[in-house]
Amino acid sequence: MRSRFFRSILFWLCLAGAPLAGLWLGEGFVPIISPLAAIPFLLLPFAATFFSPSTRKLEKFFVLIATWVLFAGGWSLGLQNAEKAFDDCLKRSDNLREELYLFHYQNGSYPERLDALGIDIPGQRRLHDPLLVYRQEGGGYRLSFSGWDLQYEATQDSHFEAHRK
Repeated sequence: MRSRFFRSILFWLCLAGAPLAGLWLGEGFVPIISPLAAIPFLLLPFAATFFSPSTRKLEKFFVLIATWVLFAGGWSLGLQNAEKAFDDCLKRSDNLREELYLFHYQNGSYPERLDALGIDIPGQRRLHDPLLVYRQEGGGYRLSFSGWDLQYEATQDSHFEAHRK
């Protein structure tokens, strides 16, 4: 009895973990065909199949397929979130630079964190830190964000420029 209970718990954890793992990897711009994605893409479906309460082979096969679909669906949603955050950075990052200039003009220095500006920061994601990275450097700052193969950087003296990773 106890063994069945733990098997059921592990089964449901594998099923629930598949879309969450996919979402996390997709939001992090991790390609679905990569070593990092291959581990949960293979481990979670086969573990769910192994811990499945059913003993029928056809039902275990459906569990395997369903877990793969859940993982791929989560990855796709995560990738959409990441692409929206990237587009948000492209559209609104120059406005952020203007806000930083105004803050510097009013306070004599740049903020330690972007939260001090009191505005909606571009590039927000659900499971990861914001895509836009802000660092104070000496008396200035550096802003950067990146996608699949491009990294954009700007400073207090220069607009955003794209560089290949």
